[in-house]
Amino acid sequence: MTSSRERIQRLLLASLGGASLIYTFLGLPQALEQIELMHPIGGWALYVLCAVLPPAAGLTAFSTPLRVPLGITTAACIAYALAMALWVPLMRVPALPDASVTWLQNVSAIAAAAAAIAWPVRGAWAYTIAFSAGIGLLRSATAPQEGPLVALQDGIFVLMLASIFVVLIQVSLTAGHRLDLADAQAREDAAHEAAARSTHEQRKRLGALVHDHVLSLLLTAARSDDHDRPMLRQAAMNATAALTAPDKAKDISGQELVARIRGSLPSEFRFESKTAAEMDVPADVATALLEAAAEAIRNSLLHAGPASRLVQTRLTAESISIKVKDDGRGFRPQRVPPERLGLRVSIHERMRTVPGGSATVRSTPGQGTTVELSWNRDAR
Repeated sequence: MTSSRERIQRLLLASLGGASLIYTFLGLPQALEQIELMHPIGGWALYVLCAVLPPAAGLTAFSTPLRVPLGITTAACIAYALAMALWVPLMRVPALPDASVTWLQNVSAIAAAAAAIAWPVRGAWAYTIAFSAGIGLLRSATAPQEGPLVALQDGIFVLMLASIFVVLIQVSLTAGHRLDLADAQAREDAAHEAAARSTHEQRKRLGALVHDHVLSLLLTAARSDDHDRPMLRQAAMNATAALTAPDKAKDISGQELVARIRGSLPSEFRFESKTAAEMDVPADVATALLEAAAEAIRNSLLHAGPASRLVQTRLTAESISIKVKDDGRGFRPQRVPPERLGLRVSIHERMRTVPGGSATVRSTPGQGTTVELSWNRDAR
């Protein structure tokens, strides 16, 4: 899933290509007349570059990686600048007839828009100002009979017109960037919420153990005398065993496990479930599956970036499968540093603690991540 800024940028590139085609079609008669007054090879080469590159960027806007149309757009900006710099040296006459404006002046808005889409803000404005000044100088050189005032007016007009396009494009790209920041913050908040929910459940369990064993032991000790020491010793041993032993939660049904997963999902995730048969899930298996799934969900929210997210569950009479999928940034699992414990401890080792449990992580940079948790009753 692409970011909002990238989607806006691609749409602007496609619009730039369409607008350039319209400008080229409308200005073709004038351009042909002026090319006849220039060195034929140089005049045609510059015109073809300026006419072809922006539509090429538009055609590739949605079908290639973003760097391709952006590179073509940068080449178009360079072509416009070359056309301006080489116009006078390529002319075979001292001035254009009838003091007409150059075809390059008529596409100045396209040149400024291309720079605003492809370049950072400062670079786009520097290009726009320099291009507008160049148009004024070119007007003075190709129509000297009009005088410097007309050339100055043309330069100012081009700057005003181009500035409108630059401002609109920069506002659109900034809005897309802010949407991306808000989306990233929402994902981070959802991840913290999921972590807080898991911590709350652990605290409830610990609180119940403390209440049932530690506090009752202290109350008994406060009310007892020397004859009760054997009983207190046994109670202390029981409390220690309860605090250090695995959770003795009851087994749950497969449907209840699915309901718990679905109920804990942040709004960024879609959910799909298939049940071929019902089964009871041992408490330790349910705990491992729920905690490993929660870790996979948090990892997706924190690291995948803008993405489509999906959790799938499948129940049969003998097995359970949980998949946490996204089409986000992805990564190379073999390059995860050892100190990053999320995959190794919270997912892989947590599933290995239960017989029949396993975890598989598949991910490729730029193509998303799939974490599959499974448990097979026959292997228990």
